[in-house]
Amino acid sequence: SLLRAYAKCALLLADKKKSKRPSKNSSSNTRNASATEALARARYILLNHMPAEGMQITNHTCNAVLSGYAALGMGTEAEKLLQEIETLLSQSSSQLSALDTACYNSVLHGFGRERNGVSSAERLFKAMAEQNSLHKATSSITILPPLPDTITYASMLNCYSINRMGEEAYSLVQQIERP
Repeated sequence: SLLRAYAKCALLLADKKKSKRPSKNSSSNTRNASATEALARARYILLNHMPAEGMQITNHTCNAVLSGYAALGMGTEAEKLLQEIETLLSQSSSQLSALDTACYNSVLHGFGRERNGVSSAERLFKAMAEQNSLHKATSSITILPPLPDTITYASMLNCYSINRMGEEAYSLVQQIERP
């Protein structure tokens, strides 16, 4: 719940930034830096503190931080964290399973909100659909992404919509409708 609190704190700081009109002072920059700092703290707890204390890293704890990055439109940072989590889990003999679809959907959502994130979203979506590893783990264990679900397709459609890519969205809808 501490990770969720940091992610919520970042979102609240970002919402304050959005609700105020841009001004010439550094107040909005400070809030953005504070939101990023809150997520950096959550990331540190997830990747360093929890393993050091013997706490299990779960899909729920991972997604708490990933969704914070996604909500701020920081898809690239979310993907970096996803890669770090995959590497950490692949080094643990007790945690050989891949992260769930919700974690990957959070990263997709982040790319959808990120400027010029379409190509990264497409790369992630393709890896999920074709069951190809996105990242090479440092050990001999490879973690494959989960198969896409309905939310994955909706996130990809939203990404296309935001970027006014109607033909790509239509093509994806046709893929969904095919048996």
